[in-house]
Amino acid sequence: MSVHLVAVILLVAGLSLASLLLSMVRSGSGAPVSRVEDLEGKIETIDLIAFRNLIDPDETRLLRKNLPAGAYRKIQRLRTRATIAYVRSVYRNAGLTIRLSQQLLSSADERVTQQAHQIQELSVRTRVNAIKSLFKLALAFALPGATFSIQELAVCYVNVAERIESLCSVTAPLHTSRIAASFR
Repeated sequence: MSVHLVAVILLVAGLSLASLLLSMVRSGSGAPVSRVEDLEGKIETIDLIAFRNLIDPDETRLLRKNLPAGAYRKIQRLRTRATIAYVRSVYRNAGLTIRLSQQLLSSADERVTQQAHQIQELSVRTRVNAIKSLFKLALAFALPGATFSIQELAVCYVNVAERIESLCSVTAPLHTSRIAASFR
């Protein structure tokens, strides 16, 4: 087998994998969601204060400075495991909001359609950031001394939560506070 044939096979396999991954990111996941109210009970609650604390580079530097090397590595692995759990929840929640936005894009209300479009864009960006963050966290778990920033993921997720809260106020005002609380 020639080098060129191997390169072509690897290229086709890589493009197929990338296409599958993009399809998964854009399609959403989880239970069916057709109305904002359907998010209630399906969104995995994320403690944003704890999540931000886990991904705060200053907190990590403080631990590294004040703990012995062995204790730091052990604590950092535990923190990485907890962060991975949060990132997986962010990924799943973004999938639910993608499914919701896909349903609401056909709404007769222009405000709802516009917000659904914004939510879909933000949710796709959030899912892509979640995947990148999981790769970084896998490396951080293997190499506890290495530092990788995933701050952008928290920002993306907060943006999705704010858009969902805004959408709730238009389409399901009685559910706004409970659904918004699920995101935070």
